[in-house]
Amino acid sequence: MPTITELVTSTQDQVLAALKQGEDVIVDGLRSMSDTIEGFVPFMDQLPKPAEAVESAFAFTNTVLASQRDFVESILKSVLPAAQDAAAATKTAATKTASKA
Repeated sequence: MPTITELVTSTQDQVLAALKQGEDVIVDGLRSMSDTIEGFVPFMDQLPKPAEAVESAFAFTNTVLASQRDFVESILKSVLPAAQDAAAATKTAATKTASKA
């Protein structure tokens, strides 16, 4: 039976593979669309440069990711004391049981 860590890693690998597959489809579609509309869109020169768009998107993504990390860390800090107390109680009970044997 796989461990939880193995299941999480396997799931992450599957998600990354699915993302990559989706990215490839999007890139191919955009390339085809770009080739088709090039010259037909009068405001193309007003659109941000691709590198600027990527930088902006990743800056936003990094901000969201940092916010989510802070959120998860706050959750862990709020539940960690209870988990540590439970682990200590289990260890104490195990020690008492072992000493009686």
